[in-house]
Amino acid sequence: SQRLAFDALRKHYPPRREIEGLKVHLEGESDALTQLIRALGAVRV
Repeated sequence: SQRLAFDALRKHYPPRREIEGLKVHLEGESDALTQLIRALGAVRV
């Protein structure tokens, strides 16, 4: 049934990864990547 299919999907759904507040380390300097990291809500360290 549709109900059982939805329940199975919900139980086996992969963990969700949040980017907000994620700390990102970059080797070298890249203004474009730094802007992208900030736009996604992550923090460059």
